[in-house]
Amino acid sequence: MIEDLERLTQRIPPLEYLQRHNWKPCRAGTRQEWVGLCPYGCGRGGDLIRFVQIFPHLPFRQSVAYLEEELKTASAMQLLERTMASYRLQLHRHPEAVG
Repeated sequence: MIEDLERLTQRIPPLEYLQRHNWKPCRAGTRQEWVGLCPYGCGRGGDLIRFVQIFPHLPFRQSVAYLEEELKTASAMQLLERTMASYRLQLHRHPEAVG
């Protein structure tokens, strides 16, 4: 199970996910890592799963399921975007298809 959790958190870029949820990051520390305040100013830290537990108020298992669903949705959207880009490219190569 720990390997599955690590794989899940590696496949979802935390910074991108947090920014989609209106989280404002800033750089701090000697290594200039991304940090930010808890959405409720509680001062707690943690990883992406912990953020999901705090932000939508979900228990651990539901937070993991929520992130898995987000990953499926993101994967489907990426596939759709790549498909649309491919069709756009083909339209530019074949002007007769546009008219």
